[in-house]
Amino acid sequence: MMKIKTEKQFREYQDGCEALIRRGAELGGMDYLSDEEKREYIRLSDAVIEYEAAYYPLPGRASTLTKRTMTAAERVPV
Repeated sequence: MMKIKTEKQFREYQDGCEALIRRGAELGGMDYLSDEEKREYIRLSDAVIEYEAAYYPLPGRASTLTKRTMTAAERVPV
């Protein structure tokens, strides 16, 4: 299930990722973040990727929302 529900949340998650990237850069690399910060970055970035795949798909790719709808429609007997 998608964790991000609104465009506002999407921007907040992106801002969180960017803040952790800046912190990593200040420390000399993402490897220097604490384990907790690394887990938080992974959590935020995974949610951003999922939201982008649904609402901002790359050119030539279908939205993940469309794929789910098509899959459900295929299961409905005609």
